[in-house]
Amino acid sequence: MKMAEGTADEPRSEHSDRSAKSLRKWLLLIWAMSLLLIWFSADQTDEYLPRKDESFGDPMLLHQRDEIDEQYDASSKLASKEYESHASVTTALALAALSDGESGPDEDRSADEEDDLARSSDELIEALQPITHDDCCIPKIYEGVKNPKDVICFGTCFNKRACDDPLYPFDSEADKIYFERNPLLGGNSTLGTNVLTKARRDMRNLCMGPKRMSPPTQWCQRPYRGSNENHGVFTHLVKGTPPTSCSLVTNGGGSGPFQHVLLIPQAKLAFCGIPKVGITQWTQFVRFVHGAKDYPSLPHYKLDLDFFQFDQMTPKVQREIWESDEWKWAAFLRDPAERALSGYLDKIKSKRVQYLNSTMTFERFIDNLAMPYNKTSCAGNGPDSGTVGLSWCSDPHFRPQTYSCGLSERLDRFDYIGDLQSIHNQTKALLEAVGLWDSYGSKFINGGQRDRHMCRIKSHPHNSMHHVGFQQRTATNKTAANTAYGHSKESSKKMDEYYSPDLLERVRKLYASDFKLWKLVHGRRRLAN
Repeated sequence: MKMAEGTADEPRSEHSDRSAKSLRKWLLLIWAMSLLLIWFSADQTDEYLPRKDESFGDPMLLHQRDEIDEQYDASSKLASKEYESHASVTTALALAALSDGESGPDEDRSADEEDDLARSSDELIEALQPITHDDCCIPKIYEGVKNPKDVICFGTCFNKRACDDPLYPFDSEADKIYFERNPLLGGNSTLGTNVLTKARRDMRNLCMGPKRMSPPTQWCQRPYRGSNENHGVFTHLVKGTPPTSCSLVTNGGGSGPFQHVLLIPQAKLAFCGIPKVGITQWTQFVRFVHGAKDYPSLPHYKLDLDFFQFDQMTPKVQREIWESDEWKWAAFLRDPAERALSGYLDKIKSKRVQYLNSTMTFERFIDNLAMPYNKTSCAGNGPDSGTVGLSWCSDPHFRPQTYSCGLSERLDRFDYIGDLQSIHNQTKALLEAVGLWDSYGSKFINGGQRDRHMCRIKSHPHNSMHHVGFQQRTATNKTAANTAYGHSKESSKKMDEYYSPDLLERVRKLYASDFKLWKLVHGRRRLAN
């Protein structure tokens, strides 16, 4: 009887096993189909970018919308393609597992494997640690300050420390105190309301109507300290140019020479960003170093970046960074003719800047830039004035490169100057020289996984096949920076299409100082100093 009972139970056991296997396969199939749905949803159009009237009312706390470089058209498309590829591979593996009767990912992970994963995650730099927080937030450090409504584009995503820790993005209280922001920004300013209002008005007048409308171009000027520093909100570092911090009271024309200087305190590196010379890529790298897990996102609006922008520092810190031998200053230059064409294709022909005439031909654009600028102030100019004449009132994308960061007067202050055409070699050399290559540069992953919004892009996993290092060449010998973020207008390939010999000669004369400096570094494999 016992044998008979055992025999009767066997079919029921086999039936249970078959049911469990069938259920398992169906669950894996549902998981695979979910990935496909995510893949298709990644192809949807991006949500709108923040408009000025939907965020800060105060222009000094707002980055220019038209500063979004051409890179991001390519970036969002590439991020989507990379995500599709990743989803396709994962889905294929899941379907293969169905046919082989294998378990899905992580289903049978042992406790030891979980511990090993946790230990390896702890060893990763913050920006590449696994994402455990799926929201975006205005960093805790901004608590009590007027904040924008668009949390996705202005906030920090995927990093809970940003939401909870009032030190983020700093590592210590000492750094937070040292890099105190300029009183012009308001917030916790000790200046009274009336004093602050007057300081802003005086500062704007000074920046919009400088004594000279273009720098004197002396190359190696003596160190300088201005005598009219006002309420401790700005300092004059370079004689004959506007003061620091102009970008806090005006955007575009009148924004001054130091608007795009980015700081990496860990390496004491001050990087002179120049519009249309890879500035978006460097902005992302600065956020990567400081722990932003959404560093592949559109960076220009992110509030956590504000603490590492030179123009937003106090005058005391600005002067210390400018004069201290411990701080290294670096810049990259670009062929001025190629940069002018890139600016035209990106900002005018592509209709990125709505107030500029998109029907303007390239030759007419150069005619406008070549007009003499006879005004003594940027105030009261028309909407297209940024393309008329070359002066401090010019749009920063068309303004000569030598107007940036004191290059035209204090060339001797720069420790490293590179050429955009050699960026993969020279970026690595620069980061090695300041001690950032092994710790950050070599670990930088190009591109990311888009989450329906270009302001909310996750990094690929730290062991991703996309990992080739900051601005390095891929296996197909393409510059990774260009592949992931950049230069979608391919202006270098369109030079013959847009330039006649006569027009090229006109541009060389128009940007004479830029050509003089760029030719000194062009064609060099090694970084110049």
